[in-house]
Amino acid sequence: MLRAGLDLHVYEQASRLSEVGAGINIGPNASRILHRLGIAEVLRETGVEPQSFDQRRWDNGHILLRSPLGAEVEAAFGAPYYTLHRGDLHRALVDVIPPDRLHLAHRFTQLLDYGDFVEARFENGASVSADALIGADGIHSVVRHALFGPEKPRFTGCVAHRRIVSADRLTHLGLEFRNQIWMGPGQHFVHYFVSAGTLVNFVAGTEEDSWLRESWVDRGEVSDVVVAFQSRIPLHSKAAYRSSRAML
Repeated sequence: MLRAGLDLHVYEQASRLSEVGAGINIGPNASRILHRLGIAEVLRETGVEPQSFDQRRWDNGHILLRSPLGAEVEAAFGAPYYTLHRGDLHRALVDVIPPDRLHLAHRFTQLLDYGDFVEARFENGASVSADALIGADGIHSVVRHALFGPEKPRFTGCVAHRRIVSADRLTHLGLEFRNQIWMGPGQHFVHYFVSAGTLVNFVAGTEEDSWLRESWVDRGEVSDVVVAFQSRIPLHSKAAYRSSRAML
């Protein structure tokens, strides 16, 4: 937007920038835009370009579907498919924003619409006027609430436990650079590499009847995941599973 001549400013609620989140998948439509922002080299260095997306049967590892990624996707769509650590992507984006355009410790609290322009007010007492406001403040968006009023989220019945593990601790598993999802009754398990292959991101999904805490970043316990998945592990894999669990 700055290159297009727009007077753009970013207001961030955090008082300091830090690495947050876990893994994220970036398809060609998104990576094409990110490359235009000037971070293609950084994405190539910090990201991973998986060779495929594999859907496996939970009990025997049989591949049900293999969707090609890697070179095939880039040839077809003109841009790569990445798996990234959110912190790596965040840092790359911050590095291309001029320092005077990024304002920290600005938590949005109120939107005033005057027709020809809008005014954004912040918790620290500051306010700014602009022709347009883009709200990207998460699942509990104050901007969305200001525009559309209160919401009543409905629980989907799915809970995702996420974690990042050093790839060095998982060498005995012989993991390939592929996005893999192990599909089982009421549960699934996803894993893929991030941070130039030095880390493995995994997501353990389960179905639940209820969930009391609405959050994307609520703290989970390893013991909960162990209990949820232990009954789904084939008997011939129990020994390997216990070894892997001890390393998590």
